[in-house]
Amino acid sequence: MGSILEVRHLTVDMPGKRVLDNVSFGLDRGTITALVGPNGAGKSTLMRCIVALDPIWHGTVTLEGVNVSETPRAMHRQVGYLADDFGLYDELSVAHCLEHVGLARGLSPEAIQTRLQVVVRETQLAELLPHRAGVLSKGQRQRVGLALALLHDPILLVLDEPATGLDPEARQLLGECLNALRQAGKTILVSSHILAELEQYATHMLLLDAGRLKTFVPVGSQNAVVRCRLILRVSGGQETGGRFLATQPGVQELKATPEGFLFDWLAPETELTALLEACLVAKVPVIGLERVQERMEQVYLQQVAR
Repeated sequence: MGSILEVRHLTVDMPGKRVLDNVSFGLDRGTITALVGPNGAGKSTLMRCIVALDPIWHGTVTLEGVNVSETPRAMHRQVGYLADDFGLYDELSVAHCLEHVGLARGLSPEAIQTRLQVVVRETQLAELLPHRAGVLSKGQRQRVGLALALLHDPILLVLDEPATGLDPEARQLLGECLNALRQAGKTILVSSHILAELEQYATHMLLLDAGRLKTFVPVGSQNAVVRCRLILRVSGGQETGGRFLATQPGVQELKATPEGFLFDWLAPETELTALLEACLVAKVPVIGLERVQERMEQVYLQQVAR
């Protein structure tokens, strides 16, 4: 798949405070990364550096190999950014808001109309086009903001707290929109404090705390599995089974439980069949092997616990 965005050793200082401290990661094409962390962790600053709106003190941000600090205008043409405090022209209709932004971005009237058809479908805005922006609900305004960020067909979407203030129905609709955009090939970085909502669509979780990258892990958008954690259920033979599993490659953080053995599996899942066969040969009384699902909230709390 390959990284579309590379952040390397990014450091940002503000008077009396280091906001970002040696942050490095890469975003693969066609993924949705949930950017999470406590208030003041540096999430918004990281996003503004990525979209070339805040200066980078040290380190680099590159989009498809192009340094964003050296060519910020080129970055703006490739990235759609939705700030947490974005505004709309309340007296204009939704259609006119979209057309105005398209012209401001240098799109031709013909290109605007072509892109309008696409983004209106992607964000489900058809019924709202004639309405004044000033009469829209919070959820409707967020969808218009998303459409504005998509209008110039960016390859990367950066969304700062898009679900803030939305009711459950609007959050569900936002999640559906983001999933559809990912399936269409967009790469998305989205911040939020609502971890349960992020689990609907995130493929990765990036956790910042006090300006530092604490963890960057894949998650399952379907079941929110953060790492491959398994439980091998056995009927007796705990001592023998424990000694055997401790010698197996890929088995880490082994812990005996009343039901069997809990462990992290750090090898390809295709090798689990070989592990089970080896257990049977070693006469470990296996009943079953199951995946333990950990939610993003659990991992978040473990990482930021003080």
